[in-house]
Amino acid sequence: MLPLLALHLAATTLRPVTDAHWKTLQSFYKTTPLPAASVSTTESVDNGVRKITFAFPSQTGDTVHGILMEPVDAKHAPCVLVAHGFSGDKNFINLFAPPLLSHGIACVAIDAPHHGERSTPADKAEIERILAGFKASPPGLRPTLASERALPDLILSAMKGDVLDSRRTLDYLRSRHEIDDKRIGLIAQSMGSMEGVILLAVEPRIKCASLEVGGAFGPQTFEATAPAALSTSGGLYASHVTVPVLSICATHDSQMPLSATHAVNAALPSTINTIKWYDADHWLNDTAHHDAAQWVIDHLNAR
Repeated sequence: MLPLLALHLAATTLRPVTDAHWKTLQSFYKTTPLPAASVSTTESVDNGVRKITFAFPSQTGDTVHGILMEPVDAKHAPCVLVAHGFSGDKNFINLFAPPLLSHGIACVAIDAPHHGERSTPADKAEIERILAGFKASPPGLRPTLASERALPDLILSAMKGDVLDSRRTLDYLRSRHEIDDKRIGLIAQSMGSMEGVILLAVEPRIKCASLEVGGAFGPQTFEATAPAALSTSGGLYASHVTVPVLSICATHDSQMPLSATHAVNAALPSTINTIKWYDADHWLNDTAHHDAAQWVIDHLNAR
């Protein structure tokens, strides 16, 4: 059953993004195509799986670090981009690699800005500070609506940078002859899901997505959103998502406010968004993760 607050908020009418506004929103995520020669790689093979660690320069000047895992005999294999949440890293891929690889599907993940191998001492200190605040006052339990909140600057920077870097990661996949770049999916969690809505709206190469415990913050109208926050207001991008989405939501989420969960689900077109609620906290459970993987497996293997 849909939680009561979501039922109450369901009456909210979202104002559509105009064509002029959409051009502005798209402009934040223009990328320079990634030259294949700029990617450094190291490969290893173990138990029928080829693992490629790779790195390439970001558009902002640092280095993006990633992992690509594929069946050793892959030929025109689909691939799933796996996007981690706040304070995580590219090793989140290991949660979904076994079911994907067992179905002949490759998977790829990168560290978001400020995370993993890209994290500086200052980043680590700021992440710990934010996490301490989350522990003292879990965001999902605060009375303030998500529409009235601003996310920490580090999270906003990570979200915007990761969308840009993810688009260039797809450029790298296009250079791999064993990957079918016409069958690319997305599995994302939390912060990854918040930015995932934006990525789906601006990146046509992704054909389906499972978004775990995502949400949208801010007023969700172009006119009411501060200019500096437009690029990370997922609700403004959501109406331009056209591919099948599975939105996985937690009924006892202590980290993602219910109002944020509802905001993004209300903004995504109902014709493409399948919403499933699980009796779980923010970190979900095995059933939810299984369903997330199965959704993209079913859609990417369908010819």
